[in-house]
Amino acid sequence: RDLSPEDPQAEQTTGELCRNSQAAEFPNSSRRSWCKVHQEPFKLFCNQDQMLICVICRESQAHRTHRVVPTEEAAQAYK
Repeated sequence: RDLSPEDPQAEQTTGELCRNSQAAEFPNSSRRSWCKVHQEPFKLFCNQDQMLICVICRESQAHRTHRVVPTEEAAQAYK
């Protein structure tokens, strides 16, 4: 079944995919991790879920209300 963007189930499905996704390594990506769901680089860190997310995941219902920071800022905090 195709879900339209207006369908509330579409947002829920995207959120579930974001939560369940694992990092994917893409060739020639300079050892950078990418979101398997959206094929976007991880640029943000979700403090609540303690995970890297892409900018599209950030807009999903799963992370929309969470505090996120750029990956570089999160890395500095954990050094």
